[in-house]
Amino acid sequence: MIREAELFLKAQPVLNEVLGRIRPEDWTIQLPALFDVPGYDRQCSMRATVVRLARDDARVPALLAGKAPEPFDEDPLGEDPHTAAVRCSQIAGDAARAVTDGAATATEHSGASTTVADLLCRLAVVRSFLAHDIALSLGSRACPLPEDLARALWETTGPDAARWRERGIFRAPLPPPPPEVHVSWRDRFLMGAGRDPHPWMHQP
Repeated sequence: MIREAELFLKAQPVLNEVLGRIRPEDWTIQLPALFDVPGYDRQCSMRATVVRLARDDARVPALLAGKAPEPFDEDPLGEDPHTAAVRCSQIAGDAARAVTDGAATATEHSGASTTVADLLCRLAVVRSFLAHDIALSLGSRACPLPEDLARALWETTGPDAARWRERGIFRAPLPPPPPEVHVSWRDRFLMGAGRDPHPWMHQP
C-alpha cells in the first residue's frame, strides 16, 4: 500500500468518529469555508457538507481508476445519515486499499487529471480539515486528529506547502509560537496550512 493511501485510511475513521457526534439539531450548523477554491470557498450547512462528502467518497473508486466522475444528484444520506456516510467511506477506503501504483493517472472531481498519490493525499487532507472543523463547530475544544496522522500529513505536505497554497487548499501559514513553546504535530500541520487550531482562544 502506498503512503498516501495509508494517510487516507487513517483520516477516514477519524472523520467518521466526528460525524457520529452530529445530533439531529446540528444539521443546520453553518461550517466555515473549507478552501479558497470555487465551490468550497463559502459557508455550508452541516448537512450539505456531509452530503458532498458522501458523494465524493462514492466516486473515489472511479476517480482512482482514472475515469470521469459521474453525476450524483441524489442525497445519499437518507434517514440514517451517519450509517450512510460510513458506508460511502468504506467504498472509498476499499478502493484506496487496493492502490499499488501512486504514479498512475487519476481523475479529479473537476475532471482534470492528476496522479493517484496526489489525489489520495488531497482527500486525506480534506478529511482531516473536515474532522477538525466539524468537531469545533460541535463545541469541542480538542482537535480530533491523532498525533501520528497529523505528523504524517505535516511531513508529506510541508515541503510542498507553496503548491498546496497555489491550489487554494492551504492558506497563508499562521505565525509560529515562540521557540520555547511546545507545538503539537496537530498544531504544526494546521498552522502550516493556515488554519487556527485553537480559535476559541481568540474569541472575546
